[in-house]
Amino acid sequence: MMEPPEYDTLHNRGRAFEEAYFHERDAELLDALKRKLSAEETEKVLVTAIGIADELSIKDMTKIEAGVQVLTAMALLPLVEVAWCDGDVSAEEHRAIMKATAEFQMESDSVVSKLLQSWLQRRPTPESLAAWKNYVKAICATVEPETMAKLKQGVIGRAEKIAKAAGGILGFGSKVSATEQACLDELAKSFCK
Repeated sequence: MMEPPEYDTLHNRGRAFEEAYFHERDAELLDALKRKLSAEETEKVLVTAIGIADELSIKDMTKIEAGVQVLTAMALLPLVEVAWCDGDVSAEEHRAIMKATAEFQMESDSVVSKLLQSWLQRRPTPESLAAWKNYVKAICATVEPETMAKLKQGVIGRAEKIAKAAGGILGFGSKVSATEQACLDELAKSFCK
């Protein structure tokens, strides 16, 4: 059976995201992340990491198949990118990311947890960010607009919480810096409308 053209694009962009993001990273972690998820694991990823819980959206997102393995990484990249946008990850941002990912109920020795720790030590490359943007656009072409809106809300919403973590002076002023807002705006553009 021939796959629709958008599947091929999504599949190729998913692989490009994996390769760019994990370039020179631990091959064992990448192999573990790439393994096919069971239906139950897929649903858990969609519910916890991405914030999609309704049955129709879950069914819609499972069309992605090959990309489901990296959906958690896809959901985490904006958190890490926003934290790094001002040049380093502050202690407050680090705590906020760890708190946000605690909601995902990741095991501390899980593949995603280990990858997250690595990403907090080294900023994603521009190529990784470009691959992420292309992957998100490919997902847009695959799922219904309502599902994509929920995905955007979950992913960008969590990134906004990270931006607010270290903002303001003594609790006053804007919680999100101009640099962080520009980063959030740029990430949000990748999602279809």
